[in-house]
Amino acid sequence: MVVSPRNFASLSISLNSDRLVPPGIYSVEVIASKHVFPAVRIEVSGSEQGKVRAMTAGVQAGRFVSYPLKLTPSNTPQFFDIPSDLSLAPLLKNPMVWMIGVGVFTSIVMPRVTAAYEAEVKEQKREKEREVAAGAAQSPGSRKRRN
Repeated sequence: MVVSPRNFASLSISLNSDRLVPPGIYSVEVIASKHVFPAVRIEVSGSEQGKVRAMTAGVQAGRFVSYPLKLTPSNTPQFFDIPSDLSLAPLLKNPMVWMIGVGVFTSIVMPRVTAAYEAEVKEQKREKEREVAAGAAQSPGSRKRRN
């Protein structure tokens, strides 16, 4: 098999005529660090000497390719995942964020809410004590004597 790269703009693959390739089905996959080439399935006929049929494998399976093979790179490989933009939806799905949020709420917001509520309750207690004291002062006979 002869592979002749031409700056990876296209790749030409052909079987050498001086070597006999046993009949069968072969798979050709080109591995390059900067380009991705489609995989090709080659069928070498046993009944007819020198008859070779090539088909693409994978996404475009069944499409015949001319012989000698001339492959062009389909794209460049992605070795790393490109991080997505920051959004709040995945952040709110994280249980750790919920735990931190509840902790912040109980340590910062709740004391302020309860302080305002306690001041309101204290004021109501003072008003009730004043009403009770005013009511007790008006009716001296209603007091119970202690023995």
